[in-house]
Amino acid sequence: MVSRYSIIQYVPNPIADERINVGVLAFDEDLVRVRFLNNWERVRHFGREDPHFLQDFASRREKVAAQGLLFPGDFPNQVSRQDRLLKVAQGWFNSVQFTEPRGSLETVEFLIDDLAKTYLVESCVPQIRKHDRAFAVQVTKQRIKKVLESHFNEKAKQLFRTDYRLSGCLKSHQFDVVVANGKPYFAAQGVSFDVKIRSTEQDSMILKISDVKQNKPDFPLAIVTVPPQMNNPKYQQLNQVYEKTTGLFSDLGAEVLTAEKVEGWVSRHLGEIEV
Repeated sequence: MVSRYSIIQYVPNPIADERINVGVLAFDEDLVRVRFLNNWERVRHFGREDPHFLQDFASRREKVAAQGLLFPGDFPNQVSRQDRLLKVAQGWFNSVQFTEPRGSLETVEFLIDDLAKTYLVESCVPQIRKHDRAFAVQVTKQRIKKVLESHFNEKAKQLFRTDYRLSGCLKSHQFDVVVANGKPYFAAQGVSFDVKIRSTEQDSMILKISDVKQNKPDFPLAIVTVPPQMNNPKYQQLNQVYEKTTGLFSDLGAEVLTAEKVEGWVSRHLGEIEV
């Protein structure tokens, strides 16, 4: 079935005919889908007026799309959806206009996502930076390396290992940092809770800790955590996972640390290192 689409545009001055895209519409004879901007600041500057009426239009348009209608005031009849929209596209001359419908071989669901990416340009707004796993690893490495270099100078390079595998009862495991010189002295892994942790990642961590600890119960293992940020929209949910998971890591024998406690933890174990 051929899908069709139209771009919904804001034209503040129909005489000047300057326009900006504010929404996209995709439909076939079974489905109607619509998508509008999330941020209207660019539209506000373009039209030099409050875009509140456009947001109202978008809200009404989303409601009628859920009913299978193309625009406010549309109603099913013997005329096809394409022709009904074509009439509107050719006859409307107010500040909200539809482009003439065009065809596509894509499904409506795929098409609406593609149209939104192509035609809806969002304003550049500051994004909350989420500290991911890569950030946690970076913090872990930097903090440990700093302590080693301050105590061992050039010899720190041979102690700081990122390719060392620790033996467990079942198999060997690689951690982000292992401090070793012929034999391992301690190891650390960085984990971020400011993003959703996949169940496979959590299971992997549990296996690493428990297997190494079963083999060497007294071996120092640290899990360096990045807690969820308070300004993260999903803070409450992420914090529950943080408290539950870090408690489990502690029960398995690992020391759970935040970034500012890493250097103190490393310093406590420096006396065990032979160079």
